[in-house]
Amino acid sequence: MVVEAVPKVTGMIYAIVSFFIRSFLLYPSSLVLFFSIGILTYLGFRDFFHLNIMSPFFYVFLTLLIVSIFIYRPFCRFFCPYGMLLSLASIKSVFKLQRNDSCIDCKKCERICPTNEAGRGDLKQECYLCNRCKDACPVKAIEYSRK
Repeated sequence: MVVEAVPKVTGMIYAIVSFFIRSFLLYPSSLVLFFSIGILTYLGFRDFFHLNIMSPFFYVFLTLLIVSIFIYRPFCRFFCPYGMLLSLASIKSVFKLQRNDSCIDCKKCERICPTNEAGRGDLKQECYLCNRCKDACPVKAIEYSRK
């Protein structure tokens, strides 16, 4: 009787794992790759590195490089469709980095955050959990927990 239950459980686990791989890893990643190649064409990636200065896309990429001096990760923030989807999903996220009651408002976490998302009232929309804020906090007042 136990011998018959093992193949059913193994088959069910295999079905769940294969569904997960197909649904969440294989298809979306191929779509992201397809759309990213199209975006890179319009951003002038190839024209910039081949020094095709007659192409308008060369100047689009050059502008993006110059903007990246002043704004952290401008492509990810403004152009990347995957980044947009992740930021929309992070708004409704159940778990976030949050300050607890022992916070002394020293603002060290806000100064070290590369995305400027460590403020008390920020949505944490662009936070990618680098944990620099947790490491900078002198009283360990930042924890990853439910809202």
